[in-house]
This record gives sequence, C-alpha cells and structure tokens, in this order.
Amino acid sequence: MFKFNFPSENQNETDTISDHLNSSDKTSLQEIDGQEIEISNDHFQNIKQYRESCSPTSLVRGFHLVDLKHVEELVTSQKSAEFESLKTAIQMNSDVISGVYEGGLKIWECTLDLLDYLNKESIQFDRLDVLDLGCGSGLLGMHALRKGAQSVHFQDYNAEVLSLCTIPNVILNNNPDVNSKTKFFAGDWGSLHHKLKSYDIILTSETIYNPENYRKLIKIFEEMINKNGVIYVAAKHFYFGVGGNIYEFEKLLRQNERWNTSICFCSAEGVKREILKIVQSADKNHYKEQKYDLSASQFSPDGRVFQVEYAQKAVENSGIYVVHDEVKDKHFELELGWSNDMRNLHLKMILIQATMICEDRE
Repeated sequence: MFKFNFPSENQNETDTISDHLNSSDKTSLQEIDGQEIEISNDHFQNIKQYRESCSPTSLVRGFHLVDLKHVEELVTSQKSAEFESLKTAIQMNSDVISGVYEGGLKIWECTLDLLDYLNKESIQFDRLDVLDLGCGSGLLGMHALRKGAQSVHFQDYNAEVLSLCTIPNVILNNNPDVNSKTKFFAGDWGSLHHKLKSYDIILTSETIYNPENYRKLIKIFEEMINKNGVIYVAAKHFYFGVGGNIYEFEKLLRQNERWNTSICFCSAEGVKREILKIVQSADKNHYKEQKYDLSASQFSPDGRVFQVEYAQKAVENSGIYVVHDEVKDKHFELELGWSNDMRNLHLKMILIQATMICEDRE
C-alpha cells in the first residue's frame, strides 16, 4: 500500500528525492495557474469531527499533524476527478511526480533541519510577515505563527495538499482566529507573482532538487522579499539522479550582486544537508539613484533633517537613494522615511565616500 511516510517524533528520515524522481523527469514545473485556497467552514467542521472520532495525529517537533492514513482513505474513496494528482501518486507509489505532484504530503528531513535551526537560534518572527514556500504539511509556517508572526502565507504546488493537509494542520495547532492571519496559495511559482505580497522572512525546504525551476524560485525571492528581509533555503548538498545541488543554486543566485549568501547550518552526519541564508546586499548600485543639490539651507540646524519641500521632489515613496552633494562633490546613501508629523523627512546617512554629511558641514 502507498504510504506518504510522515516521520514520527524520533524517526530519522533517510529517503532522498532522487529515490522518487528520475533524471528523465527533470522538467520545469507546468504552469498551473496560481489560486488562493480559502479556509472554509467545512475545514473547521472536518477537524471537529476528526477530534471527536479520536483519530490519531502524528506528533512532529511538538506539532499535531493529521494522520496520513486518514488522508489516503479520503483520496482513494473519491470516485470523481477530485484529488486526481494525489490519486496518481498513490497509483504510482511515488512521493514525487514532476509536474503532477511535488511531494507536499511528505515531511522531508531538511524541513526538520530548518525547524530545529529556527528554534535553536531563536529566530524572531514577532509581528513579521512570513511566506512558507513549498509548504507541504506547513510545519515551518506553523512555527512562525506560534512565534508571533503578524501573517503567514502558505504555498504549495498542489491545491489538494493545502486542502487535505496544510489547512487542517494549521487549524489543529492554532486558535480559531488563524483565519485572519493566514492565506494559502496553490500553483506553479511562475504564476503566483500577482497573488503573493512582500515578506520579511521566506522559509523554503527541499525546493531546489530540480535545476529547471531555479530561476522561477529566484524570481519569487526578487519580487517578494522586503528590503531588510531574510530567506532561508534548506536543502541537501546534492540530489543524486536529478542534478540539483545547493552549490549551483547559490552560484546562480549570486550572478545578481543583489544577494549575499552564507551557509548557516551543515549536517554533521548522514546525507550532507545545509541551510542557505540569503539577504540583500547594501551595494548602492541596487537602489534607485537620484541626484540633488544639497545646499546647507535644505537642512535643519543639526544637519539631519531634509525639509519636506525638497523631499517631495526627491522621492514618491520611502526607500534608499544615492544622493549627490553638488557642493561637496560627495555621494551618500540615504534611507528615506516619513516622520510621524509628516513635515520632515528623516535621513539615516550611511557613508559611501566621505564623512557623515552632518559632521562635514560647517
């Protein structure tokens, strides 16, 4: 019988994606249109019945997860075309079928690596917006919710995974107001740009096994991460049989000098696994460049406040700009943001070529 293989609390998973995806299957994900899957009253009712029937749950790192035998029975009992991708996975006895079912009902070991790392390093989520990309069971996003995230969006290739697994898990582990903090999106990464928003943290695990999808994933990063945001990518060092590996992904990512990367975790035993931390570079070339004459009269006496009449000419939105002082012939990187009284635009001045402008002026 087909098994989705959720690991127990003490079980070490040793399967690799290459066990289930042959090199002949290395095709880019089909462009399944992005769609939002909403939490419905049926989801809450099903969980209520699930609890009342004393159905077992799997306990993984302190999270209760719906029993996959229950999910399997539900899928196979449907005579309609509903849940077709999961039926195909069951018939083929496979955890990954490229372009059909992307393994969302299996907890891959790198997900547990990243979950453990977030706990060990006490990564802060309080009042932040988070994306769990390729979420599967939703463990990473549920951790963010538990740690006080302002909002968490969950994305998986298969809508069935979200409906039968992710959403029930989120309901099981969070209070009823979760509806106001979460959203769920299904579809190919290339079709989701108009659905997703910007995020402070993006969490993703075991999503780089197929090199054909690297550019789609990086495009999500480019468009969806906030200026000071952080991205964590948990992956095996190399995916035998399919060609994906963390070195090639990092190499492609860093072709754009916008990104700084570092390995923040490396497994000490078994299959080599790593966590890649990605942040945006502070290089001035990645920001909008504007030139303005910054004569002394445009500053308040302490030299730190740029008067609003000039600010309105300089920017339409808050952001970081490279500003040229025509008098001193120096460049400064300025972070612009409105003050509460909406009269002045405060500048955080980061030296690029000379001393701070407030110290340099007489």
